[in-house]
Amino acid sequence: MMMNLKTGRTGVPLAILALGLLCDTTPAQASVQQTLEGSVVDASGAPADAANLLDTDYLLLYFSAHWCPPCRAFTPKLVDFYNTQGGGKRFDAVLISSDHSAEKMLTYMRETKMPWPAVQYGSTSLKTLQSTYSGAGIPRLVLIDMQGTVLADSYAGKKYIGPHQALKELSKRLAEPAAK
Repeated sequence: MMMNLKTGRTGVPLAILALGLLCDTTPAQASVQQTLEGSVVDASGAPADAANLLDTDYLLLYFSAHWCPPCRAFTPKLVDFYNTQGGGKRFDAVLISSDHSAEKMLTYMRETKMPWPAVQYGSTSLKTLQSTYSGAGIPRLVLIDMQGTVLADSYAGKKYIGPHQALKELSKRLAEPAAK
């Protein structure tokens, strides 16, 4: 189930946006680095190092909010996956919040014990990532590799299939030997 950001109702969003980013030597990665640089915070609101997010094999972009019941149901599952599958090593995650205040976002991070950082509330970076990589509904989980390939998304075409699809794909890839 997914919550529509505009109506507050569950259902499938109308807009699906094309995705692409990240490669160590491409302008796309420079753009993502610039977008995240100085815009990533931990659950206390203190600045976090965005470079750590890009120093893994995979990155999960997690579009979510404190006020969204489907998000609150999924987040503990994502936290558990992150903690048990070695998050911060071969993969990392970043919260891109649709909350109504910085305090609500930080409270959400603390209450659910998110071990990953968030893009700073109200920042230009947050708005850029939301408009570029998210649709009209949450929770949305997008899995990308460091070459900029979107490997899994909460959507199959225009159909919402949920964030579990990205975790399933990431699990499969984590079971493979690490690239050298």
